[in-house]
Amino acid sequence: MSSSVRESALRLRGAVTQAVSAARDSGRHPIVLIDGPSGAGKSSLADLLVSDWPEDVPPQLVRMDDVYPGWGGLDAASSAIERDLLAPFRAGAAAGWLRWDWTVGAPAEWNAVSRNRPLIVEGCGTLSRENSQLADLALWLDADDRLRKRRALARDGLSFATHWDQWQHDFERYVLREHPRANASLVLDVTTWPLGVRAGVSDSANVGGMTDSQLNAPEYIVEYVDGPLSGTTDRRVLIDGKVDERIGAVAAIDGLESLFWYAAGEEREVNGEKYVKYHFDAPDSDPVESDEEQESL
Repeated sequence: MSSSVRESALRLRGAVTQAVSAARDSGRHPIVLIDGPSGAGKSSLADLLVSDWPEDVPPQLVRMDDVYPGWGGLDAASSAIERDLLAPFRAGAAAGWLRWDWTVGAPAEWNAVSRNRPLIVEGCGTLSRENSQLADLALWLDADDRLRKRRALARDGLSFATHWDQWQHDFERYVLREHPRANASLVLDVTTWPLGVRAGVSDSANVGGMTDSQLNAPEYIVEYVDGPLSGTTDRRVLIDGKVDERIGAVAAIDGLESLFWYAAGEEREVNGEKYVKYHFDAPDSDPVESDEEQESL
């Protein structure tokens, strides 16, 4: 994996451990909030934190998708979790959340949470000013916009596709009003993270989608042989002894961030290190204008 991904994973691991320790020293259970735009990887990261929590008492997970009262309910859900869940939980009082039944379009049952277990809440709207003040760890996830939309639509299908513009409008309004990214104690760009890919791996400290064994796993060298990244290299981790068949790389071309896909090709060994050539997959990548095309505009 690249050094930036490794560094971010270690930062996340350290932040979780520190938040848990600080809360324990204060005689309470920690609150972790995960926010970011749709498709950034919030749900996958929350699942990984739950499965590899650094203490014996596992956290309870609340997903904002279960709380929003319909497609226009981002602000209402953000306020509801502060009033009904986060504030009373921090005060040691009875806390919970009201589930929204998306099938019938109406409120469903009340769900109480335990005061004796840590709490993770993930979803758009968690890091409002009021909510973030109640968190022991506030995480904001960034990811490439085109990749996010692909993830979100692949996950939720046509139901989300028909509401994407409305949801984005409401989310952007929330961001301008609440400044959730600035409220975060840790900001992570997870565009190239393997979130949701290896959640089933049984190993210790699988924080950030990478286990201890993966953080120290054998690496190989990526050689980009053509396309926008031609002539550059990167380091990645061998997963189960295998290279990645495809790599999505974000790069700035003339000041514009773009997502480029590369496919694995020829492999060779040099001085005990594995080198793999990756070839540009233009049809699946963002368009790249040549100098000649730009000059003709």
